[in-house]
Amino acid sequence: MSEEKLKELLKEKEKQLYEQVKSILLWLEELGDKVIYGTESEEQQAILEFLKKTLVVRREQVYYPRDRKWTTYYEFLLNTNPPVWVTPSSIGTTIGFSAREYNFTKCEWEWLLPAKAGMLIDAVVDYISDLEEPPIP
Repeated sequence: MSEEKLKELLKEKEKQLYEQVKSILLWLEELGDKVIYGTESEEQQAILEFLKKTLVVRREQVYYPRDRKWTTYYEFLLNTNPPVWVTPSSIGTTIGFSAREYNFTKCEWEWLLPAKAGMLIDAVVDYISDLEEPPIP
């Protein structure tokens, strides 16, 4: 594959990913509105709707010796193609493709989450943290 063709392919993929992430951000903000302004029932519904579209929930616990405490970080991998990941503060995706027979190109994008979407993810994290068993997406 020529260098020029590779650049065109990457530009097209970037455009598709931008549209996909923009659509997901709108959806997250709609769910965030339910968390912020809705009833308790609507908040619960928004959390469950988010979890239904989640393929993987990653939980990482990190110990900080200086503070002598554990901190838990969550990342949600959405069921999209390509997969999009969401944390309480950001959203991103990674794509990879073969440029030549033995050459693999990987591109990663990450954006900050709008406040409403971040509040949704915080509510999801609180919901998961309170469960005795982790949710099965």
